[in-house]
Amino acid sequence: MSACFKGRVALVSGAASGIGRATAQILSRRGAAVCVADLDADGAQRVAAELVEAGGSALAVAMDVSTEAGNVDVVEQVMQKFGRLDVVHLNAGILSVGSLLETDLATWQRVLDVNLTAVFLGIKHTAPLLAVQGGSIVVTASFAGREGSYGMSSYVASKHGVTGLVKAAASELGPMGVRVNAVCPGPIYTDMMITAGSLDEVNASPVARTTMLERVGEAREVAELVCFLASDAASFITGAIHAVDGGMPVIGKPPAADRQ
Repeated sequence: MSACFKGRVALVSGAASGIGRATAQILSRRGAAVCVADLDADGAQRVAAELVEAGGSALAVAMDVSTEAGNVDVVEQVMQKFGRLDVVHLNAGILSVGSLLETDLATWQRVLDVNLTAVFLGIKHTAPLLAVQGGSIVVTASFAGREGSYGMSSYVASKHGVTGLVKAAASELGPMGVRVNAVCPGPIYTDMMITAGSLDEVNASPVARTTMLERVGEAREVAELVCFLASDAASFITGAIHAVDGGMPVIGKPPAADRQ
């Protein structure tokens, strides 16, 4: 298992922190050369440096996933540096919290551009390279891509779009030897969740009590699923939407204090 990506090249977007960083770390430890892509150029450089310091091979790229130019550029840099592409984790995303009636058009459009259009662009520009030797795309969707969620209309719409796009892309790219899957994280302790005010400290948030495990998840727990789906061990899995959410939403479960 430690070398299951040996000789392969991976591209991870949104890799400066959270789930993307954890995925980059695991892929690198298991032998992949990793392109660490993020709008946060300094953060991407830090993560790439961490991978190299640990004995891996890495490239940092400043990338705006919502633009075609950004997607073309990152592919060109990967090919120039490594000469191939085997694994893509389209992970970059943003969260907007607010009522539907108070959401302005600019906010709505920005969320869709980063969370949905970027996935379209990422698949479009990486699939031809993955098809050369057969490869895998894993997209970070969300529990909000499977269910509704109060006060998150733009985010929910974008992530439902992602899950639909993954299924459609899998059907088109399967004959080319390219697999496409999505992971749907629940409450995960990441900077994005903290910034949104959804979490304050691990396992001490009301959000944690909505899961069957009564805790929030860790980025590495999502990253492990991403890496499995990207590996040969998942060679017959495509077009699938995988929950990694601790078992949520919980309906009718009494509070922990009421149980013996």
